[in-house]
Amino acid sequence: MIDMSELTHAGGVVVRELAGRRWYLLVRSASGKKWVLPKGRIERGESPMDAARREVREETGCVGAIKRPLLRSAYDLPKETVSVLYFLMMYRGPVPKDEEHEERETIWCEPSKARRKLSFEDAQNAIARAERIAAATRLLKRRLIETENQGNRNGHSISASVRTR
Repeated sequence: MIDMSELTHAGGVVVRELAGRRWYLLVRSASGKKWVLPKGRIERGESPMDAARREVREETGCVGAIKRPLLRSAYDLPKETVSVLYFLMMYRGPVPKDEEHEERETIWCEPSKARRKLSFEDAQNAIARAERIAAATRLLKRRLIETENQGNRNGHSISASVRTR
């Protein structure tokens, strides 16, 4: 279980699927010199989930729906220790036109390119973990379909048997 009280920052690993391929959203750092994942400080009274959604909106101009906590990371700066929780988020579209957001450069990348472009190891690890989750999910779905098909060949359906119990 994650101790939310120790978190200082939250961010989002925003993914979208197009034509069966996964794409990740990267943003230029505030300095404009590095590619990063959108993240920022959790404001007083704000939950880490709300902070992640806000930071994605502000930094990228995109709306993301949180699917699950993904990766916790910590690193030291000269004046503080930063403790970040990244959330896996699905792309839902652009923010409304009347909503202000930063004018940072963004790019959608396939997983391997995203990991190469990202400047920090924790962000690279977040993409790798998101890919492992996607692979496990695909495998689970494939096995469920195979099991369902096997049940149908034997004259009974798993979904029907679940409903009747």
